[in-house]
Amino acid sequence: MIRRAKKTDIHALATLIHNAWQKDLIELVSPSITSLFTIDWFASKLQKDLERESAFSKVFERDGSIVGYAAGRYSEEDDVAELVGLYVCPSAQNQGIGSALIQDAKSYFSDKNKSAMIIWTLLGAKNNAFYTRHNPVRQEERDITISKFSYRGIGYVYELDEPTSLL
Repeated sequence: MIRRAKKTDIHALATLIHNAWQKDLIELVSPSITSLFTIDWFASKLQKDLERESAFSKVFERDGSIVGYAAGRYSEEDDVAELVGLYVCPSAQNQGIGSALIQDAKSYFSDKNKSAMIIWTLLGAKNNAFYTRHNPVRQEERDITISKFSYRGIGYVYELDEPTSLL
């Protein structure tokens, strides 16, 4: 079941994100900053994300446990929304959870009259194949800065359908 994230979910979400980073992304960043990525560090980021008005924060819950999380944002001035994070518990990957969260985000941003959605990740990360399978209309590259270190990033741009309110 997909539902809106709540402040009471922060610890479970921070743990999920921490575990996903440890499994899929940590080897791509400098060893000198890996100690930053603690559960408390992710919890402080989540607190800010959940307080934003123009934020999309959803969880995928199964059997009472949070196994997926997607977060995004948009601005009224920009036609492209950004999915800033998509995480699935490592033991629950390859079960359609990430795909369901992407589809939910696409519907949400489409209803906000956005024409596209982009998600940035580290180039060469294990998740690159997942995002490619979801048929982006284009890919972009840029540098992503994490704690003063620069890494090559890749953005996957997805076209959004017409808002469901207009159909």
